[in-house]
Amino acid sequence: MSPVLCWGNVTLDGAAAPIGTIVDIFIGADTTPSGSGTVNTTGQYGSIPVWGLDSRYGELLKYSVNGFEATKLGPGNGTFGLQNQVVNLAAVSGPRLRVTTEVPEAVTDSTATLKGNLVDMGNCTEVEVWFEYNSIKSNVLSLSVNGTFSIPIDSLIPETPYSFKAKAECDMVTAEGSTITFTTFNVSPTPTPSPTPSPTPTIVPSKLTSITWSDVDQSGTINKGDLLRFNFSKAMDTGTITAHNVNTRLPTNPEHFYGTIISDNIGWSNSDTRLTVVLAEDETIVGGETVNPTSLVTDKEGNADATPSTGPSIPTPTTPTPTPTPTSTPSLTPTPTPTPTPTPPPFEGNGTVGVSGGTVTTNDSKVSLDFPAGAFTSNTTVTIKSASCRTAPEGYTVQNTCFSITTSPSVANLSASATIQVKYSTADWNAAGKDPDRLKLAYYSGGEWNLLVTTVSTSSGTVSAQTDHLSDWAVLAKEAGSAWQWWYTLLIVMGVLIVIAIVVLFVVIRGRGSAGDFDDDDLYIDDDEEF
Repeated sequence: MSPVLCWGNVTLDGAAAPIGTIVDIFIGADTTPSGSGTVNTTGQYGSIPVWGLDSRYGELLKYSVNGFEATKLGPGNGTFGLQNQVVNLAAVSGPRLRVTTEVPEAVTDSTATLKGNLVDMGNCTEVEVWFEYNSIKSNVLSLSVNGTFSIPIDSLIPETPYSFKAKAECDMVTAEGSTITFTTFNVSPTPTPSPTPSPTPTIVPSKLTSITWSDVDQSGTINKGDLLRFNFSKAMDTGTITAHNVNTRLPTNPEHFYGTIISDNIGWSNSDTRLTVVLAEDETIVGGETVNPTSLVTDKEGNADATPSTGPSIPTPTTPTPTPTPTSTPSLTPTPTPTPTPTPPPFEGNGTVGVSGGTVTTNDSKVSLDFPAGAFTSNTTVTIKSASCRTAPEGYTVQNTCFSITTSPSVANLSASATIQVKYSTADWNAAGKDPDRLKLAYYSGGEWNLLVTTVSTSSGTVSAQTDHLSDWAVLAKEAGSAWQWWYTLLIVMGVLIVIAIVVLFVVIRGRGSAGDFDDDDLYIDDDEEF
């Protein structure tokens, strides 16, 4: 057994790692490093021997820098084996999502309580946690603080080993703990030992467990652009539900329509247990419909969906209770209470973009930034976050689609223009008079708004533009009157020209009259002239 030697360059937060920075190297899923070393020259770590058994040849190596997970940039293949290798590393410091698996409690012949510990929430304010046991996903909990959590499971088979691990997810980042195995108890002692045949594996097919609705435009009703999330109990075969068949594979009762779905309107997440559908043109969903997937919908093992005949229902929008109208007196007319403008839910998203480019999207897919190669000169963390709206420029209004874009390390202008795409709200659309030419993307800089050349897609409900600037942004709607101000200017000019023409005509006529003045003495008749 000989060690594998690793060495190379290393950066921390986009800069060369300082002397004394600790580099740890792990084999496979190990939590204890198989090799450790320090940075002896700024930005470089020396030869670190990685020790392991020959039986572990071929397993992937993992790296950390000062305890923070590091990304392998090459050129080494990153596997444990006989060949020494150069491995360049990059890491970003700061909190990260971490969860551990704990010993289960209350284990019986058919039930158990699985336990875990949410050690670190990273930068998240809310984290979803669950357990995976024998390829089955437990119920999901939503936690807003660190600490231990437990979820009971049932329908277990007596005297059967079960392996499980805790998992956590936030902002499309997933963390998982180590795997722990326990065995369920026997129902009762067997009086006479006798050989038993190998048990037939129990097939636990998937089920559609719940449906959630996100009111993206804050209209209070289900309509185009809103999100429906279908949550399944197991990882699904994503090829059995696509944009082309979602209306037939996830039928509703009564029969309604998700709209003309395209590939951009559908996607899987949560380890392929959650399907998100963006309602599209011609949708007829109203809420309250039940959904029962067809038998053509299967899980990863090929088992047909086993949702009961009356499946979960799409949430029904809550109609606000109207405020009773006060009884008016003959002499007084009560002033109606103004309806408050709905405040959109906050949104946020972040990601690290390198020199080769990348995309950063908010958690509700409202804002996305697509950076080309060369936009940044080093690994940069980009954060998109909803923000308070600034006062709109003259001739425009701002509704509720406002956000900021920041970077770490700070970058004022990009080296290459990025594409920004934003889903406009119903309030934006109504403020623009449902005229796409009156919607504009703009950023605020130097005390003034900068309007960009904006492309509007009414089919996807988005506005997009090219920019090399990152600051405060908003979707602006041009006021109706401002589109016709040039007519007022034309009328004023025409009026001035008419007045000038009248004055000139008057002066000309007056001048001709002065040149031809005469009196009676100038008039005579020649008697000799014949007429």
